[in-house]
Amino acid sequence: RTRGALHHHFADKAGLFAAVVDDLLAELMASLAQQTMRDLVDHGQELEKGVQILLDLLKEPAVLQILLRDAPTVLGWQGFNAAIERAGLLHLIRHGLEHWVEVGRIEPERVEASSRILLGAAIQVALAIAELGGDAGVLDTYRAQLQRTVRGLASR
Repeated sequence: RTRGALHHHFADKAGLFAAVVDDLLAELMASLAQQTMRDLVDHGQELEKGVQILLDLLKEPAVLQILLRDAPTVLGWQGFNAAIERAGLLHLIRHGLEHWVEVGRIEPERVEASSRILLGAAIQVALAIAELGGDAGVLDTYRAQLQRTVRGLASR
């Protein structure tokens, strides 16, 4: 009975896994938006704060395993990227960069590439922290470097 219900809703295990990834990303996005906007005074700081919160969320054990380790393997990179796109994660990063455009920190034509660079950097930093055991010194080093990367995207 349970197996039949699963097959009714999902064609195969990959379909079930894709639904798990979509649910996990939806939870991640809700938490990211809520935490980023909490106590935010200056929208120009939204991107820097949001990237740090994203890093914290990506290094959670379940997110790290399911989303960053398993999803690219099970769904393939195209499927993984499609899930990220469906969840709106790139859109959220673009939104932060668009605030930078409004205040003259970055040119509009750099928003798309910069959003993908930041997402890739955050994913790689979360993976590196997990691989290196996540000790406080390593975490602080990577967190600080990611922050410098974010700030380095701004026009001089």
